[in-house]
Amino acid sequence: MPHPRIRFLKIKNHNISSTPDGLTDPWDLSELRVALTRDSSLVKRATKESQVLQTLESRCNVLSKSTPPSVWPRLRELQFHGQLSPAMYSILDKCTPLTVLSTAYFDATTSNVDLARQYATLANRMQKY
Repeated sequence: MPHPRIRFLKIKNHNISSTPDGLTDPWDLSELRVALTRDSSLVKRATKESQVLQTLESRCNVLSKSTPPSVWPRLRELQFHGQLSPAMYSILDKCTPLTVLSTAYFDATTSNVDLARQYATLANRMQKY
């Protein structure tokens, strides 16, 4: 029986950060173009197996830890959630063909001034594209 060839993957549930063991093992991700998930193992697998990945969405800490450097120059769209870290800024510098950048930030301990500074830094970095 052939394995399902996945081109668009969307597993988004804020209560689930990982899929059940073995659920995605038979999936062929070699032609995956879009990966929208909070699951770090799926992000790692998708970025490793797909050579045509163009859209990636996950949490900042998952993206910075699970994604090989060769993926960043291929992305056209990047969506991330969480605190902007120095690692994410260096990653953004590598996303040269990026046409869409979307971010969501939720941290009650960060002041509006600090948040505004982070977004201003992000906007300045993205102006070069």
